[in-house]
Amino acid sequence: MRLFGTEGNAELRYDAPVRITGRRPWDAPGVGKPEKTGTEAAVTGAFKGAIEDADAERERHWISSITSGNFINEAEQGAESTLSAILGRTAAYTGRTLTYEEVVRSGEKWDAGLDVRKL
Repeated sequence: MRLFGTEGNAELRYDAPVRITGRRPWDAPGVGKPEKTGTEAAVTGAFKGAIEDADAERERHWISSITSGNFINEAEQGAESTLSAILGRTAAYTGRTLTYEEVVRSGEKWDAGLDVRKL
């Protein structure tokens, strides 16, 4: 995935380190140089890349947030992301243009009928 911003670009790939180019360049530490990923490796996921150290990085940041007292709270971003997905789904199903406010006020409930006790 490539993201384009006003001051630079970000490249987020599974088979290479994450990097930012532009005004404030940055390369992900610890992953190493990208290697060409062959079809077999891509299909099976048997390659090293940006995802290689994702769990370790998340764990390090989580522990750091607790020990420093600077707690990470991404509830607002999670709620906004979920609302965006609901808005997109609802617009696709109804064929209408909607606003966040309309979706929130609708009171519509979606129940997948999932019984987590059976998992």
